[in-house]
Amino acid sequence: MISIMNFRKNLMEAMGQNVHFVIDSWMEGDNLTASVIWHVEWKGKEIPHTTGCNFFECQQIDGKLIIRSGGVASETQRLGAETTESNHCCF
Repeated sequence: MISIMNFRKNLMEAMGQNVHFVIDSWMEGDNLTASVIWHVEWKGKEIPHTTGCNFFECQQIDGKLIIRSGGVASETQRLGAETTESNHCCF
C-alpha cells in the first residue's frame, strides 16, 4: 500500500492541478464499512490502468465517524504483481 500511496503522490506532483481522482461509485456496507471505486484523470481524460477500489472500516468516537482501517486494490498494483507472479486483486 505504501508504494501505491507514493505512486499517487508522485503522480499528483508531476501532473499538478491537471490530475484528479474521480469517484465512479461508492457503497455503504454493514457495520460501518464502505467502499469506493475510483479512477485517475488528467485534463479530463481517464489515464489507463488507474482504476482502484478502497475499502474502509469505521467506528464512532464521541459522535464522529472515524476510519479505523482501510485497504486498497488497484490496476497499478495488479500490473506490478503480474511481473512478480503474485496477482492478488482482480479487475
